[in-house]
Amino acid sequence: MAQSSLLPAPHAVLFDLGGTVLKETRLEPAALAICLGQRCGLAARERLAEADPFIEELYRTVRRKRKGDLTEVRFRSLLRLICERFELAAALELTPAALELEVWQAVCSMAPLPGVVDLLAGLRDRSIRTAIVSNAMFSGAVLEYELARNGLQQAFEFVIATGDYGIQKPHPAIFEVAAVKLGLPANQIWFIGDNLRNDVEGARQAGMTGLWYNPANRTCELDPPPPMVCRWDEFLTLLP
Repeated sequence: MAQSSLLPAPHAVLFDLGGTVLKETRLEPAALAICLGQRCGLAARERLAEADPFIEELYRTVRRKRKGDLTEVRFRSLLRLICERFELAAALELTPAALELEVWQAVCSMAPLPGVVDLLAGLRDRSIRTAIVSNAMFSGAVLEYELARNGLQQAFEFVIATGDYGIQKPHPAIFEVAAVKLGLPANQIWFIGDNLRNDVEGARQAGMTGLWYNPANRTCELDPPPPMVCRWDEFLTLLP
């Protein structure tokens, strides 16, 4: 772990979301078709019985795309594609935001990682601002819902989801947007996440201090290695 005396004092700390602040406690991709079928009735359920191969191939295509470059895919667009392909008129009567949230509630749930609630309270006591920047196909509104469901929405000034911007971390533009929202120069911001490339390298390239949340104590491949915490109760010891 790096010595706190070597780090610039942060005016704000940006967090990744999944695997950093929240962990998945439930992920059921098959629940997508079930959710849409329940909303759209018997005839739609019969059509959706044949949809699984289509949806699985769609997911595979999206995963390849997201890994292949920094373009982000918007989940609302995928939902529209599925609904129009299988003539799910009742689902399309909802607003895109309402449909996206309904599907999220059916498919996924998350919970805070151990120690993160106390850490956020400690940062608040020190008047250090906090926000979220997440590589997520879902909208920021959905991530805010999940944070609120876990009692954490008020802990963060804002949530940036790359699904709202069309480009993923580690592209510097996403970090630059966060700095603008904070009204701070990059060198006054720390960014911490569990992905070395997306979070640590991306933050460094944008001029921020990148820190690695590494609960599995994996070997670091970066040179120089970043400041690292394996447990959230270690984080405050890094503050100057």
